[in-house]
Amino acid sequence: MNTAAEVDAIPTMAEVASFADGQIISAAQALWPGAVLEFGAHVPSVTGYVRRLLVGEQVVYAKVSLLGISLVSLLRGTAGTWPQVLAAQRVYARSPGGLLEREAAQLAVLHRGRWPQVAPVLGYHRGVLFTQAVPGVSLAEVILHSPQHSGALMTAAMGRLDGLRRRATSRLVIGAPIERGVHATFQRKFASATAPEYLASLQAAYPAATELLRAAVNRLGADDRQDWGGRGPTTVVYGDLKPEHILYPGRPGGEPVFLDPALTRDTPLADPAKLLSRCVLVLLAARPGRAAAEQAAQGFAGFAQQQTGRFPGRRDQALRGLLRLWAMDTANIMSTYLAAPGDLPLPDHATALRARATAVLGITHQIAGAVSARWSPEPVLLHALAAVVEAAS
Repeated sequence: MNTAAEVDAIPTMAEVASFADGQIISAAQALWPGAVLEFGAHVPSVTGYVRRLLVGEQVVYAKVSLLGISLVSLLRGTAGTWPQVLAAQRVYARSPGGLLEREAAQLAVLHRGRWPQVAPVLGYHRGVLFTQAVPGVSLAEVILHSPQHSGALMTAAMGRLDGLRRRATSRLVIGAPIERGVHATFQRKFASATAPEYLASLQAAYPAATELLRAAVNRLGADDRQDWGGRGPTTVVYGDLKPEHILYPGRPGGEPVFLDPALTRDTPLADPAKLLSRCVLVLLAARPGRAAAEQAAQGFAGFAQQQTGRFPGRRDQALRGLLRLWAMDTANIMSTYLAAPGDLPLPDHATALRARATAVLGITHQIAGAVSARWSPEPVLLHALAAVVEAAS
């Protein structure tokens, strides 16, 4: 239990922002001596501190990671008081192998291979990563504007990742993976000794949503002793595949550019499951109406069926695994949104999802219960997407 003094010393967003802005300016001056620097908008995120920056006439994105952990965890005091965080960050930023150094290395390898295309790295200095701004709309925006194309675009995006199995990329992942896998994150959040306390901390503000989350977690955790579709052979996966990380600099549906890789080795289901989970959340956050929701859901169903159809003879097992990972990912990110302190700026979709957490986690609980009961996965998929349509209407 924290003392009053310790609670008062827990990092605040104002302290984090002031420190990170200073690090960004210092790193930019080291990389571009004499350049005129001008801050742009802060980009809300639950993971790292991201800010637009004008370097001369070039727009770049600057990213700072504090201790390689999420801002939600940091602001909840899991890394200690602000003086303790600062002391640890000074060591972390100068140590090799930090999170953003690994991301810079992954982006550099992917950029050389151009399959998939990624945002170019402009520089990395003492824990600050600078990437080139990529114009264009995101897959998330396209899904809401043209929901009838959702499945085809998701499938095409997955096709661009086929090149990840190349030898150079595999060597990079083995040497410097970034662990943001759905199953590993679920285990870290909900299978640890601190999980009951973590869930209890959400109860007061979100009682109904927390009960649904706890029930879903219990079912997914109990079922995790069975074959959840993720064991067996692994492959190189993108690792943090979200619709807002897929941009179209040209026309929507053209060659996409991918942001924020977290390359690692995982089940081949990891990327499609996370993409499905996050595309569903786009729909639930925006609530575009029944007609658009039905079109998007039809595309989501086709995407899930196409991806699991790549496992001949094991399609039911693969679809069950995809459903389980979908539920796990939604539990992971929704718990993060619910746990976010009040002074942390959230993306608009995160704020909307937090306000609708009971509906979102009701669907998660439904999927978790069905896969735990070993129901036939095809009806489970269609029933879950029907619930998504209702919630998004």
